[in-house]
Amino acid sequence: DQTLLEKVKAAIVKELEGGGDATPDIDAILTNAGLNPDDPQYAEFVARTAVNDALTQGSADELASPEMQDAFPAWEYHAVRDSRTRPTHAMRDGKYYPSSVQFGDVRGQGIDDIANCRCSFTPISKHDERLKRQRVEDRW
Repeated sequence: DQTLLEKVKAAIVKELEGGGDATPDIDAILTNAGLNPDDPQYAEFVARTAVNDALTQGSADELASPEMQDAFPAWEYHAVRDSRTRPTHAMRDGKYYPSSVQFGDVRGQGIDDIANCRCSFTPISKHDERLKRQRVEDRW
């Protein structure tokens, strides 16, 4: 239902703008709609995944501008390396990618890649000595 989706998005935007926790709002939205997931942590999962993805996407969009690409021609992929890390994300850890490439395109756009993903990235300055030694990937 589009109305439900818009309400959840609004709760997430409220969290992003105010630094609160969207979990209780999302839980109330789902409950009021008669959707009571079996997993009581579902609302937290939705909030955590959406907020992390929104923050990462916003940063990637900023990096994609021509001015930023000139100053930061690459970015480094960071995966949290533990038992919950997806193998495809772990294999990208520490690799450099061109700033013209979106983080989500490297990480993956499907729910299997996005759900509970804790990966992030760091822009690499054109003045960073590591850029001279590290290969910038041309496939992902």
